[in-house]
Amino acid sequence: MRGKSGAAAFASVLELDLHLFFTPLMHEFGDGIVFTQTFTLPFPPSPKIAIGGRSVEGEVMPLLGYKPRDIVWDVDRQVFLASTHEIHQSSPLAFIPLDMALPLENGWRIGSWQKHYDRSWRSPIGDKFDPSKFEFDWEDENELEKFESQQASHRPEQFNQLFSALIRMLFTLRNNESTAYAMYKSKTYFDSEQSRSEKYSAALRTFESMSHDDQEKTRRNVLRRCARFG
Repeated sequence: MRGKSGAAAFASVLELDLHLFFTPLMHEFGDGIVFTQTFTLPFPPSPKIAIGGRSVEGEVMPLLGYKPRDIVWDVDRQVFLASTHEIHQSSPLAFIPLDMALPLENGWRIGSWQKHYDRSWRSPIGDKFDPSKFEFDWEDENELEKFESQQASHRPEQFNQLFSALIRMLFTLRNNESTAYAMYKSKTYFDSEQSRSEKYSAALRTFESMSHDDQEKTRRNVLRRCARFG
């Protein structure tokens, strides 16, 4: 491709992974919930220049963009690789599927450029995501937050399925596994240390006191029993 001057026009291919983190449910390290998109840029990517636009961010104002991090030039594939992070509040948990659906509505897809380099890489939410599985009627946000500390029998089944899928996600990512175990054992979630039930706190202590082998055995056992996002 050449410009009006006859010089070849510059183009950079950027494979950008978007990592969603929901805090304090998740810790911001390693992989988050990963979505990916490929961009063709008229300049080399830089952590100082955010990639933005309504086609990738949705109807947000002002446009904030996504700043590439840890940029790598793959000399073999002739592409730039980078990641970017987006942090959301994890409470109420019932809103998480809505936040996860937004990238898919804006051109992103489930996956990662990591798959080119590690064939064993798997998305922590699987290859498919169906937010409609977790839809239910509710009155107000306070009601949604109360679901998190209520007995499972008092909550909508769709919420219980989401709760179980979140536990699977945390164990799959090896992210905040003690919280995932406490959620699994108590069927509740508390984002504040002051409000935790004794059962929830005891489960946290139990997992943290386990040997590495016992934690791995527990992890495999929980993964067999938990719901999926797809």
